[in-house]
Amino acid sequence: MDTEPDDEPTIEFKDIEAQQRSKELGITQQQTMDLRPWQLPTCNFFWRQDAIEDVLAAGPKAVGAGGEFQCATLAKKLLEAGLSLYEPDPERALNDPDYRHQIKDRVRRIKSANKNKLTDQTIEFVMKLAPYPIMREEAECAEFRMLLRQYMSPDLAACEEVMLDLWEEHREAEEREMELHRKRNSIR
Repeated sequence: MDTEPDDEPTIEFKDIEAQQRSKELGITQQQTMDLRPWQLPTCNFFWRQDAIEDVLAAGPKAVGAGGEFQCATLAKKLLEAGLSLYEPDPERALNDPDYRHQIKDRVRRIKSANKNKLTDQTIEFVMKLAPYPIMREEAECAEFRMLLRQYMSPDLAACEEVMLDLWEEHREAEEREMELHRKRNSIR
């Protein structure tokens, strides 16, 4: 089953910057927002941003939507403000203009540093943001780096293309394995 690249959100420099800042500060949304087990961080909506409007339309009273509705409300505010869903301190980023200005400056610096190529640190964060768990495994990380080196000057689009290709290869291999398993079980 082919997926259109336009259906997937794009990893942007603001997302990489938010992940870097989270790591540097040693904080996450879980901590800054003191989330309870039933509450979700906004990054849960990164790979399903189209669901935000559906959750908001269903309202807070929908079955099991309490934590998800709050998360969707905050996610929409972050996106409208041009911030990342990975923002480690959403309330501060939304309400403190000086802090938001610092964030935008950091994003500009990352863009500038990566104008012609991605740095190893940026590639690390791109891999952390990869939507597929298989992409975070050691062997796949090595393959991902090797493929990126084949590009003369890899950029985020190149990273995304390589991630999608690797994921498609992984899915095809899993399907072949499942088909072999079905054939073996039907013979018995």
